Amino acid sequence: MCLKKFGFNKFYYDGSKYKLTYKKRIGSSPYISDESAYKNTLKIINQKHSGSRFIQLSTMQNHMPFTDYYPNAKSFKISGSAFSKDSKSSIETYSQGLNYTDKSLKKFITKINKIHKPVTIVWYGDHLASLYNKDSMSKYGIPLHETDYFIYNNQTKKITHSNKVVSPYSFSALALKADNIKVSPYYALITNVTEDLPAMTIDPTSSQSNSLNGSNILFQKMVKR
Repeated sequence: MCLKKFGFNKFYYDGSKYKLTYKKRIGSSPYISDESAYKNTLKIINQKHSGSRFIQLSTMQNHMPFTDYYPNAKSFKISGSAFSKDSKSSIETYSQGLNYTDKSLKKFITKINKIHKPVTIVWYGDHLASLYNKDSMSKYGIPLHETDYFIYNNQTKKITHSNKVVSPYSFSALALKADNIKVSPYYALITNVTEDLPAMTIDPTSSQSNSLNGSNILFQKMVKR
């Protein structure tokens, strides 16, 4: 399994041999809620363990399809011209899901703050939802791939690097820098690259470029000095 090659010792998922304690869904959603995912993560963090630990958590609560999962909790009503009539319900469901995520994340960080050992969180989304009219990949390729992120440490209780354009490969180096941890020459290099070249990507507007596995690299609008 590729996860073992990356150095992961355990892989938790619904149905895995490592049982999940919390598996609550919200409404009729088929996905485990973010709140349950955070609770499972906290359980692992609080287990006795020598040395440092790396946990990769991927949640699915706000993943498509955005069916009417929360019929009894429609807190958000939308209007305007940025969506079609057919997508209105999906966007409202997505917005409600984000609201649930905000509340769950607040609870998660509150719990993390009560842990005495140092914990650093790198929180980010992998892509935006494709729900809106005229969200042309050819015109808005880069903005459609930009998502919110932040780096947080429970000792300083500060959020860092939340508004700077970066690539995901920079997250580890930025987290180590935020924690003022001595790094290897490799991460020192990644830190320097991030400072000079915050982000780069293959051309997101061209499927041909994607199929070439990055032979065409796009720097336009990404470099900010």
